[in-house]
Amino acid sequence: MSRSSAALALTIATLVSAFATSAFADDMRTDLGSRVDGDAAAGRSYFAPTALTGAEGSGAVSVRAPLYPAIAGSLSYAVTDNFEVFVGGGAAIVIEDESNNPNRLLGGGFKVQALRTPRAALALSASVYRRPAYFHTDPFDDGWHVDALVLGAFGGVATACLDDRCAVIASAHAHVLPEIAGGDQTRLWGGGSLVAGRGKSRLVLDATAGTDDGELGFLGYAGYRAARRSVSFDAGVLVAASVSEVIPWPTLGLSVGF
Repeated sequence: MSRSSAALALTIATLVSAFATSAFADDMRTDLGSRVDGDAAAGRSYFAPTALTGAEGSGAVSVRAPLYPAIAGSLSYAVTDNFEVFVGGGAAIVIEDESNNPNRLLGGGFKVQALRTPRAALALSASVYRRPAYFHTDPFDDGWHVDALVLGAFGGVATACLDDRCAVIASAHAHVLPEIAGGDQTRLWGGGSLVAGRGKSRLVLDATAGTDDGELGFLGYAGYRAARRSVSFDAGVLVAASVSEVIPWPTLGLSVGF
């Protein structure tokens, strides 16, 4: 292992330990329920899901930006303690030509906890999104024309406490978007995340890899969360990487519980 890699690993381990033993942490609850009670964004790390669902009758509005060149938002509602429905979408800006319309997605789905114990949970999800058709602004150039498209995704996520006080939780997820008519290939993505700290200050780490049209891509995130049951705020750095380039972006996130 190189010195730089060792230094990075040591820094991450130190940050996790610091947040896990934060002076803000309380000793009253030692299960996953406490993670939901104290964080409006408990259902996600940054961009990846967790297996946690809200209490029956509760909900949350979440926005993540600037996930440049994209912005994403969602509205979730817990029908029961282990069944949550959501609607949402996002827009990706076509940065090669600012005159183009953004590539938008809008849809919804559900997340259901198939298994829940005090210290671990497994959730399954399904969603359907529609991408509307958009065209290049030049009527004589149809190079940017894309037909409307309906996409369905299926997946699962597992979340567990990593210590006795549940000060650190880890999640692993996997999803598939099946091949559809028109030649689009099946897309796969999955990864893991970690949220450390049981008080108002938390460290969030997130990593996801996936395939798109046969190409492999990677998203990584590291950031800080100010967690409250009513409002949680995220600030960090997202790194998007492909075979040919690596792009870091500063990001913000906001979740409001109700």
